[in-house]
Amino acid sequence: MKDRKASQLLESFLDGRSAPCPDCGYDLRDLEFGDERPICPECGGQIRIEVRLLKDHWNLRERKRRRGGSLVVKIVIAVFVAFILLTILANVALMLTGR
Repeated sequence: MKDRKASQLLESFLDGRSAPCPDCGYDLRDLEFGDERPICPECGGQIRIEVRLLKDHWNLRERKRRRGGSLVVKIVIAVFVAFILLTILANVALMLTGR
């Protein structure tokens, strides 16, 4: 009974809507499954419909954005440290040459 309701929900979703098979990319538009298990006619992969919270998507996106931001900060710090070290080395070289 539960599988039939899931199949009906999937059929309703695919009715007039293009959606690729997650395994092979076959267009599942307007497929009807009847009493059979929802499978892709092209590759035989199982098809199911899932509902995910957008909150999870945005949290993942925010984590990626923050990680990229910290990379920029690390690069800026590395460039600054390299500049300081080169300045110190140049001053030491000038002192050794007596200029």
